Amino acid sequence: MTATSTFEYLMGNPPPSASGHEPWLAKAFTDAIQDGGRQPDNPAAAYLGGLTAAAIVDGRAIADSFTLDPAGRLVVLVPDRQILTADARAVLPDMVPRHEAVETVHHAVLMLSRLRDLSGFPRGLGVDHLHEKYRRSLFPESEEILSVMRAAGAATACMSGSGPTMLAICHQDVAGNVRDAGERAMRESNVPLRFADLLEPDFSGLRVGGKRFRAGESAA
Repeated sequence: MTATSTFEYLMGNPPPSASGHEPWLAKAFTDAIQDGGRQPDNPAAAYLGGLTAAAIVDGRAIADSFTLDPAGRLVVLVPDRQILTADARAVLPDMVPRHEAVETVHHAVLMLSRLRDLSGFPRGLGVDHLHEKYRRSLFPESEEILSVMRAAGAATACMSGSGPTMLAICHQDVAGNVRDAGERAMRESNVPLRFADLLEPDFSGLRVGGKRFRAGESAA
């Protein structure tokens, strides 16, 4: 579920009685996650903005936001190829080794803290054993491209969702170098580039009728 589709869902059919926005938006946020088993991470980011985490807790959608280094930038590389979500899910195993699951959780939790200040982001943080190494078979060139972006100064780099988009998080001082290195690696790997972009994080969150839901406000 993309941020765009989440926004359209929230904006699509507000109930006539919604004179104030927050109650029905909070319900729409929960419904957007739970309808069809959708995951909570993308709706949370669209609703709150900034760096977010979300989960279903006792059947209730809970989301929160965290401080993100204001000098952080996102390098996005979109190859001119397609990976179907169904195919990306099909290559995932039903079970993973315990130590790999534990290490992935440890990295995810520590990243929430270290993304507050990218100058102290440890090289190598961001290990993901749960999906990326399995989905690499659908886009084998991605491993080298992501490695090149890390070597160019990215704090971390990964596949975005099921791919094939690649994402690097970096300080603004090296963002241009990371983007250029990624584009060059794609050319050398003979991977056609659809587009590349250098983005600033959106901290404003969802706005409806002039009301802003900023990062830091609870969505529950």
